[in-house]
Amino acid sequence: MITPLDDRIVVCRTDEKPTGMIIVPDSCQEDSHTGVIVAVGPGKRDSKTGRRRTMESKVGDNVMFGRYTDWESPGGALCLMQEADIVGILS
Repeated sequence: MITPLDDRIVVCRTDEKPTGMIIVPDSCQEDSHTGVIVAVGPGKRDSKTGRRRTMESKVGDNVMFGRYTDWESPGGALCLMQEADIVGILS
């Protein structure tokens, strides 16, 4: 398992297929940009006080993130990114 440092998080991608009446060929579909957070770092240190900033996300949150991440595992299941790369938390 990966232990993230500072303000980094580890996200496990989910393969959610869009549901609806429009049929899109598999060759035209992009990779999923959603996932579940499996590990969270302790937070980045404040340069003035030296204290760690609290993370807004937590383990178990369903999140949506941008297309390009800092690092992807060889199988593409895990992504390591900064918390700022998260677009939003899905409810």
